[in-house]
Amino acid sequence: MSAWDNRGEEDILDCIEQACCNSYKLVENFHKKDRLHENSVDISCENPGEKVNFQAKVKPGTKDITQLEKFSESSADKRIYVYVEQPSRPFKERMTKLGKLVDFWDSKELHKFLLANRSQLYIRFGFLGCKLATDIYDVLRSIFSRSGLNPQPLDPAILDDWWDFKDRAVKLHSSLEYTELLWNDRLLSRDRHDPIVLEELLDEIFSSFSIIARTCSGDLLNLVNTIAGKQPNVLSYYVIRVLGSSPWMGMAKVKGETSNPIKVKDAIHDWMLPTKGSSSEYSLINFYLRDLHQVSEAIEDGVDFVFKDFRTNGHH
Repeated sequence: MSAWDNRGEEDILDCIEQACCNSYKLVENFHKKDRLHENSVDISCENPGEKVNFQAKVKPGTKDITQLEKFSESSADKRIYVYVEQPSRPFKERMTKLGKLVDFWDSKELHKFLLANRSQLYIRFGFLGCKLATDIYDVLRSIFSRSGLNPQPLDPAILDDWWDFKDRAVKLHSSLEYTELLWNDRLLSRDRHDPIVLEELLDEIFSSFSIIARTCSGDLLNLVNTIAGKQPNVLSYYVIRVLGSSPWMGMAKVKGETSNPIKVKDAIHDWMLPTKGSSSEYSLINFYLRDLHQVSEAIEDGVDFVFKDFRTNGHH
């Protein structure tokens, strides 16, 4: 899972907090609620007779050594320092010296902990971080970044490209529909949590996503960018047409929005994979497979809307 690409310290801590809430009676996220008093501890977790402190950084450097030293002195039965990218050499040297006071977790150890303790937010980050989802995100961003242009219907000069757009959208749609159907019964038949089974299952799903990315979504993204270079106004027209249909509700806030890329990214991600809670991680995964299938179907429908207007206007 590539859950941490382009994510920050707060995202890591949110996942840890969620996982700890499933295992500890008291969980305090000082980094989020009381940063002035966190005293180098980001999250503190307690069960009767047990206290565990967490500190997390994406890529620890020399400037973080002082905070690490304070953390090593924090009051707890166990102190866990989490990082997802390789620390600097001076920081690594300090890690070696503090190894008896602090447990250091890299992304692999964190991955095991978050799955074992059922962090559904981490699963969502994994889905959004895979190549298939990032390709789909880039397709949507490329299309909607042209929405501020004067919209123009399909031009016969790019008709061949638009037919290719249709073909590739169909290929992506059918691949994701098949994937959803393939996993539907297998996912819903799981009635208990098993981190080993869950990890193996996610590995299989993301392997299939990698194939779809190589054979479908990457080609679709390249073609959308080609169309954007030839006739970007038709993509603006595409946006107007799709925003009138119910499957695209929620994407209106992205139209014409280029000044705040973080806001755009969050809006597209919320539309692709709406944040939801579920009593079972397997049900959640099933929801996400359905969501991605529906996104691909909506993209294909948009191509058809533009084709329909093209024919209505007397083109054949």
